[in-house]
Amino acid sequence: MPHIVRYKDHGEEIKEPRQESEQYFRDFEERWEHFELIDIKDADYTDEQCRRLEHVKHLPEHYGHMIEDYVKTGIFPEQDDHPLLFLELKQVNKALNESQSKQDEYLLDLEFRTLLLEMGNE
Repeated sequence: MPHIVRYKDHGEEIKEPRQESEQYFRDFEERWEHFELIDIKDADYTDEQCRRLEHVKHLPEHYGHMIEDYVKTGIFPEQDDHPLLFLELKQVNKALNESQSKQDEYLLDLEFRTLLLEMGNE
C-alpha cells in the first residue's frame, strides 16, 4: 500500500508517494542523522494511481511534487525536459501504434469491400 511520506533530508523538507513500509523509514531514520521522518500516511490511491506510482518509483526523491502530481492526475508536467518525459513519450508512442493498427484494419476492410464490389460488377 503506498504512503505519502514527509521527511527532512539534509534539512530539505520532502513530501512524496512511496511504496516502502513505515518501518523502513523508521529504520532509515535511526541509521542516518541527516534524515528526519516528519509523518507518514496511507495514500488512498486507485488501482490506476498505484500503476502510475509503480512506473515512477525509480525516480530520485527531489522530484517528489512532480511525481505526486502525476500519480494523482495522470497528467505529465508541461515543461519540455521533465524527468517523466521518457514515460510520456512511451505512452504517446503506444497510442500512436494503437491508432495506426486501427487505421490499418479499417483500410484492409475497405479494400476488401471494394474488391467484393468490383467482383460483383463483373
